[in-house]
Amino acid sequence: MFGSGSGNFASSTNSTSVGSTMKGSGIVTGHEAPGTVKSSASGNVNNSTTSSGKSTTRLLKDLLESANNLPRLNNNDLGTINLTPDELQRKSQQLIKNKTDKPNFTKAHYLLASSGISAEEIENELKSIEPIYTNKIMKPKTVGIDQFLNSKKEENILNTIEQSLSLASQDFDEYINKTIKIDWKLKRNELRKNLLNNKDLKSEEKSKVAPLIWKNGNYEEDKMVRNYTRDKFEKYATVIYRLNESRLSNESFPILSSFKDMNDGNSDLKSKQLTEIYKILMELTNESEAKFSQEQSFKDNSKLVVNKSKNFLQHQFFQYVEEIYNKEDNKEEFKPSSNVNKIRFFIKKIILKSNDNILKVNGLPIWTIIYYLMRSGLHSEVIKFVDDNSDVFSKFDKNFPTYLKDYLKDNKFKLSPNLHERINKEFNQQFSMVEDFKKIDPYKYCIYKIIGKCDLSKKNLPAIINLTIEDWLWFHLSIINEDSDKDNDLIFENYRLSNLQKQIISIGLNKLNNSSNNPMYLKCLVLVGLYELAIKYVYEFINEIDGVHLCIALNYYGLIKVSTTATKELINLNFKTNNYEVSFGKMMTLFIRSFKISDPKIACQYLILIALSFNGESIEEIKNCHENLIDLIVISRDFNSLLGKLNHDNGEIIPGLLFNQRSLIKLSDVDEFNYKIIEVSGKKCEEEGRIFDCILLYQLCQNFDKVLLIINKLLSELISTTDFSKSLKSGDNETYENNIVLLSQHINSIFNNASILSKINKANKFTTDLLISIVNIRESFINKKFNSLLLEIENLNLLPINVNDDLIKIRSLSEFIQNSLDNNILKVIPCLLIMVMSSISQLNNQSLSSNFKSLSNETDEISRLKIIAKNCMIFAGMIQYKMPRETYSLLVQLESQL
Repeated sequence: MFGSGSGNFASSTNSTSVGSTMKGSGIVTGHEAPGTVKSSASGNVNNSTTSSGKSTTRLLKDLLESANNLPRLNNNDLGTINLTPDELQRKSQQLIKNKTDKPNFTKAHYLLASSGISAEEIENELKSIEPIYTNKIMKPKTVGIDQFLNSKKEENILNTIEQSLSLASQDFDEYINKTIKIDWKLKRNELRKNLLNNKDLKSEEKSKVAPLIWKNGNYEEDKMVRNYTRDKFEKYATVIYRLNESRLSNESFPILSSFKDMNDGNSDLKSKQLTEIYKILMELTNESEAKFSQEQSFKDNSKLVVNKSKNFLQHQFFQYVEEIYNKEDNKEEFKPSSNVNKIRFFIKKIILKSNDNILKVNGLPIWTIIYYLMRSGLHSEVIKFVDDNSDVFSKFDKNFPTYLKDYLKDNKFKLSPNLHERINKEFNQQFSMVEDFKKIDPYKYCIYKIIGKCDLSKKNLPAIINLTIEDWLWFHLSIINEDSDKDNDLIFENYRLSNLQKQIISIGLNKLNNSSNNPMYLKCLVLVGLYELAIKYVYEFINEIDGVHLCIALNYYGLIKVSTTATKELINLNFKTNNYEVSFGKMMTLFIRSFKISDPKIACQYLILIALSFNGESIEEIKNCHENLIDLIVISRDFNSLLGKLNHDNGEIIPGLLFNQRSLIKLSDVDEFNYKIIEVSGKKCEEEGRIFDCILLYQLCQNFDKVLLIINKLLSELISTTDFSKSLKSGDNETYENNIVLLSQHINSIFNNASILSKINKANKFTTDLLISIVNIRESFINKKFNSLLLEIENLNLLPINVNDDLIKIRSLSEFIQNSLDNNILKVIPCLLIMVMSSISQLNNQSLSSNFKSLSNETDEISRLKIIAKNCMIFAGMIQYKMPRETYSLLVQLESQL
């Protein structure tokens, strides 16, 4: 690149240069040193033998573990081995019965006979041996019908059991085979890569390390390999946070220069490429001079891309010209150091050495100077130079000064219609029949072609001009007529940015990156507006984190096309529009996967950006953003930092990060944010059974009634299902952070706040108060405080505890219980009845066993208890169908003991 020093550009300009040049319309490849590593090589390969060994060991271990999950061999057809003694006896008799009497000698007996051994004698000897039967296998005897049936029954039972086990094993193997996916080909490549330490494998193969994936899971098959440091990660994260904060106040933010500065201090080739493309984009957006937010300000502006890219190439070229000029001491004839003299010196030093076929007037290469003044963007200088040499044009090119001034007027870079027609006629007269460019000045041909957009069906320049890739690209950007009238232009005159983009794509990565010292593919993609492909290149060949943040910067300015449909690829071609699109939301969600739990606040900042696309007006992208944020909240459980911190003393909320930035995700209204983010997160936690989390989230979104409903349901379940001997709120290390009863009591006390009471349903609060009172009554029952328990229950006004309660009062109370109270209260009534009847039974026994049982007050107490028990049983009979049968039976049993 000629911006970084004179050597690179000079070498690429000479015909004997090392590197890539554009000669005519094709690419001329210079000589490369043996072993040169091209910049398109992917990633860094670990050369450490130790690391490779560890990785191989891990892979082999994974293979062994995966092999254990392979379906087993189906052995249904192998038959049984474990037989009963009777079955063994029966099968042996069948074998004896089927035995042939004819000796089954083979040719082996001839061999034995030749050694003095007779096969017949051995057979007779074996027959004479009496078999010895063990206790397990009895001596053969006649098999009776009963014994046979028993044997058959045992055999059928064993066969049934064996068949059941076999089918169960087979079903399990089929289940494993269906639900587990093992990519053995991928594992083989991974293992081979580690064993052979192959450094040339592509980064795509390197990134796929998922040996075992459940098909019904939410995991991606390829796990990203991130070879960046924590320091770089934190610097990027800081920039993203600052970006979002500036967006809140609609301020401009130098995101491109911030990313450029991160690469400035690095001398490696990849960092230099990134620095250069950020400079190009800074030129395009004019970021350094922006005073207000430029978010989504550069959508579909091809003309701007063409002009700004030309400007960048012109400024970069002239910097190189100045470097050549400043390095030379002997330049007396090129003083003073005006821009024209710098160009003249460059032409003599560089151009004339490789091209002698240049027209000179009075020793001055007039057309070459004009060309390189235009190439440097020195428009005022080129007009002055033409005026100073007007006599040169008066004879043969008297109209040229007029063409030039009209072309450069107001930087429109386009001729008026009448001048456009005249210059095309002159061009055809001078150059249409020319086949040998040695007979004309090639730079004059280039200048006419640029100013007049002449004969655009032939876009190749004379081969005699040895162009660098930058020169070639600048020329093509110069002849683009992006704003031409399509209806009036001939078809061959329409040369637009889209045509140049297709040409860059067809030339491809390999040719444009031919020089390992000066790879040009990425630079060309950015200069012609192929930003989606630039992201893809950086993501795959430089660094994933750099690719992600380049994508963020481009999306911030609205320079990329974002896909709203789910796709497998991060970058894909939309065949309907014929445009490349970026799955921005998917890129963000993949990027944060590795730190969404360790750094949820940082992950939140990246997910917020999903709603950035389409001016924040895409319903699909906003919905995608919300869903990912909810997933982050639920998984990370960092409610305090993201949503807000709850003051457990008074219920007040200190807002969290996401709450403060809610306008960036199009939820400026607090109630809407609570409903669409916090409450949905609470519902997810509730569905997963995370009670403490969902209660906290419902408190944060101020859905106090939902908190009470959950508490009421839990308390009712606990009271009605927990053994009476167990306390619901006491125990070691029990606090409101781990005990739902203590938490319920704590929340209920906070909800007595007047501001909260005004927002909740009184019936729900009444139910909570009753249930908490019943919890306290259970504690009295456990502590055997039976008298105080009866008083506490009487105060609840739920049971006919008062001795003066008559049948009318009992009926009225039963109707109230069944028709007016919450089901959660109705559910615990049986427990209250059991505690009352059990307490009466205990008090009655105490009275009967008392030494003063003959006293009248003891007799009165027993009578009072029996009246209460009778009333409770009448009440229980009225609501009998509302309670379990076992409970009613227990109540009857307790009454009978009085």
